[in-house]
Parts: sequence; structure tokens; C-alpha cells
Amino acid sequence: MTSMDWPSLRLDHLRRLAAWSALLAAVAASAWLALAPVYHVEGTTLTADGTPTRSVSTATLQEVNGSRIYVLLLAPILLAALPLIFGRRRFATLAAGIGAGLLVIFAILGSASIGGAYVPAAAFALLAAALARASHPAT
Repeated sequence: MTSMDWPSLRLDHLRRLAAWSALLAAVAASAWLALAPVYHVEGTTLTADGTPTRSVSTATLQEVNGSRIYVLLLAPILLAALPLIFGRRRFATLAAGIGAGLLVIFAILGSASIGGAYVPAAAFALLAAALARASHPAT
């Protein structure tokens, strides 16, 4: 190995670390959203004698939206996995950029509901895409 190989090797390791971090962040966000009770409902009713009764209930995304939510929760995982799927192939830089861009759009469009959970994954994906570009410059 020559001394010129070291910077590109180091960038490649950082790129892979960022890509794996994006994937793990997306998996963690999807798992949390799939399993945690993200809906919280409180209500107060009056009994016949006028006494207020307070009720509190929680529900998961699947309980409220059905099983189709799993398709939506799988999308960010697949987008974060694109750079790892393509690895060192010809379109790796393009795949990293597309995956990061779509993950950022997903986080922004879903920011009123589940999108915020994917901000860390989007940030790591952007870093992986930038490092992919830096470690594989256009010839």
C-alpha cells in the first residue's frame, strides 16, 4: 500500500460507517414506531350523578392504521440500505445520493407525524453520500 492509498481508504471506512449508522438509525426508528404506543388519547366523561371520569388510552401505529403501516416503515430502511446494497459497484455514489435525498424528503414530508424519527438516519445518509462522492470522485 502506498501513502496515497491511505486517504481514500480512510474515506471509504468513514463512508461505510456513516452508511451503517444511517441503516441502524432507520431500523431503530421503524422498530420504535412499530412497537411503541405513539397515540395517546385522554377523555373525560360525566357519570349519571355528574361525577367526571377521566380515561386515558394509548395505541400503536398498527392498532390505529392497520398492517399497511409496515410498508411505510420499511421504506426508510430500504432507502438507508441503498449505499450498502450497491457497495463498491459503479452506481454506489448515485445510489447513496438518491437514498439520502429520498430519506431527507421522507423526513420532511412526514415531519408532522413520523418523519422526525428519521432525521438521524437522514443525517447519516447525507454524510455517507458526501463521503461516497469524496472517496469516488468523477473521472
